[in-house]
Amino acid sequence: MIKDLDYNSAKAILTNAGSSHAEKTHPKHDGNCHDSYGQDLLAWAYVDFRKNPNDDEKTALKKACKKMFGHKDYDEEMNTTIIQDN
Repeated sequence: MIKDLDYNSAKAILTNAGSSHAEKTHPKHDGNCHDSYGQDLLAWAYVDFRKNPNDDEKTALKKACKKMFGHKDYDEEMNTTIIQDN
């Protein structure tokens, strides 16, 4: 489970980096949300960055991932949520 505050912080990081999907998502305010919401947020941001993020976009993805999944590695999370979908 992801704390709403962490999800909303990650959403802001990705929005500031230019993710239109992150910008359009609704803030979470029910206490916690399932990991799948965070995984979807990362996956859609990755698509927004045309599956080839520049350094600033990749930094934003890493920060957002760490915010939501502090115990997980960014590359591991991206392999889990994105690479398998392609």
